[in-house]
Amino acid sequence: MKNKEILKINKDNYEKMYKNKKIFLRYPDNWLIGFYNSYLKKNLPTGKVLDYGFGSGNNSTYLIGRGYDVCGVEVAESSLNLLKQNLKDINFKNDISGKFLIVSPDNITLPFTDNYFDFILSTQVLYFLPTEKHIKKICQELKRVLKPNGIVFFTMISPKNYFIKNSKIKNKIRQTEFGANHRLADIKQSYYVVKNKAELKELFSDFKCLSMGYFDIRIMEGSNFHWIFVGQKIN
Repeated sequence: MKNKEILKINKDNYEKMYKNKKIFLRYPDNWLIGFYNSYLKKNLPTGKVLDYGFGSGNNSTYLIGRGYDVCGVEVAESSLNLLKQNLKDINFKNDISGKFLIVSPDNITLPFTDNYFDFILSTQVLYFLPTEKHIKKICQELKRVLKPNGIVFFTMISPKNYFIKNSKIKNKIRQTEFGANHRLADIKQSYYVVKNKAELKELFSDFKCLSMGYFDIRIMEGSNFHWIFVGQKIN
C-alpha cells in the first residue's frame, strides 16, 4: 500500500471506533502514571504539554488534573466527543476550542510556535505512521515545538505484541486482519514495528535518550508489549 493509503485507513479505523465508542478509554495509562510519579512530579511539576494523538483524552485529562496546560492533536474528529466526556468527569469547564485540534493524517506541520511545549507525550500513536522517514519528519516537528531541555515520552509497538504476532506481512510495516469472531474483526490496520532498543534509540535520535523501557500486560488475547522512549531536546 502507498503511504497515504496507510494513513487514511488507520485514520478511518479510529474514526469508526471512536464514533461507535468501541474504544473509549476513561483512565490514564499506567505507564504515564508511573512516569509522572517517578519523574515529572519532581522535575517538571508544571508546564505546557502536547498530547500528540490524544485519542479519548484519558491521558490529557490526567495531566490537566495535575495542573498542566495541555494541548492535543488528533486525526479522528470523533475523538473530540470522547475527550469532552472525560473532561466533564473531572469537572473541567474551560473552553478547549483551539487547544485540541483535528489535523489531516498526512500533516507534518504543527500549528504551534517554536519552543512552545515543556513536555510532549505520544503513547500508542507514532507506529501508525507508514515509514521510518515519516516518523523522523514528525520527530523533527515535535522537536521544533519543544523547549530546550524539554522532555518527550513516546511508545512504539514490538514484534512481541499480540497484534503483530497475528499480522499478515512480516516486515517493518505489518498489517493486521483478524477473524470473524475477533472484537476487531472489521478492522485492518498497519503498524511500524521496532524490534529492539537499538532501533528505538536510532528512530528517536533527534532527542537525547534519558531512558528506555517497555510495558507488557498479558491478559486474554496475549501480550501488549510496547517500547517506551524518554528523551530530551538538547539543541
